[in-house]
Amino acid sequence: MVRQEVFRAAFEEWVPQALQVAYSYAEGHDAVERFWVVAYLGETVTPSVVYSAAGKVLRPHELDQAIPELDCSTEAQLEYLLTPLLELTSELDDKVTAAGEELPTRIVLRYDVAEEEMNADMTYDDLQPGVPESKQVSNTELIEQWVARLRTTGNDSASA
Repeated sequence: MVRQEVFRAAFEEWVPQALQVAYSYAEGHDAVERFWVVAYLGETVTPSVVYSAAGKVLRPHELDQAIPELDCSTEAQLEYLLTPLLELTSELDDKVTAAGEELPTRIVLRYDVAEEEMNADMTYDDLQPGVPESKQVSNTELIEQWVARLRTTGNDSASA
């Protein structure tokens, strides 16, 4: 079995940075109960964040529903959340790929603010099994499907 030493080291470096970017975007506001950093790795790297705030599961552009004073403009999201998170996640992907180690297809970090507890889940499985490449949906659509599942079932696992 492959030891995944480069992945482990890069992952351990990525986790606190990714969590900090996500929490800082929300300005560490008391309304944020929990948040998830979701990353898709491989040919296309796509990170995202989902928040549980004021009892609702919200995407970054919706966070002002719970924190009205928060700037959720496209510009603010790009500058303070999406671009830094993409850079961090791409760096993780690049390090692991350069080492020839296998990348997970999806990583989900869940941080419970009150408990100060982090949980990481990942899968190496094909997220669209049996779907021809020409018919596969984008990572953005996979994120939307994951968020819909979270909202309807509470299931926040990395598995499909």
